[in-house]
Amino acid sequence: MASQTASYTGRPADRPPLDELAASVERALDESRGAIAALVRPVDEPLAVAVGDAARHAGDGVGARVELDLDPHADVDRESRDALVRLTRESVIAAARHRGARVISVQLLGGRHVSLRVTDDGRRGDGFGPGSAGTLALQGLRERAEALGATFTTSPAAGSGTMVEVVLS
Repeated sequence: MASQTASYTGRPADRPPLDELAASVERALDESRGAIAALVRPVDEPLAVAVGDAARHAGDGVGARVELDLDPHADVDRESRDALVRLTRESVIAAARHRGARVISVQLLGGRHVSLRVTDDGRRGDGFGPGSAGTLALQGLRERAEALGATFTTSPAAGSGTMVEVVLS
């Protein structure tokens, strides 16, 4: 359905734009895949393993190369772990789909404050304009992070691209 919906986006102006519908279908598919992956994950799987697997699978799904720098000692409670895994997956997908990123770096830092940084080589600002699917994706990421009590920031990455950071206190 997602590919069929996307084909309608090139229709004449007398047809309503379906970009938002196509983006919603893609998000629903991503959510479904994530829910299925969460069901088969071992309960005691280390955070670094879960984040790394989610990043690699998401990158494979959108044709992006993912580079990992994961602290094997980073640890959080189960709810936060599941949310960080989803945030990782969604951030990687958003970087590739909405900013055209080809290389995405995922960094997980442990310690007093666990932080997740997803940095991409995509176009700065692209995909995050008002009314774009990227704006909806960014809003969803922010809401998911804030529901955990985490801080969520986006900023230009060094050189080019964007950095998304989630910090759990």
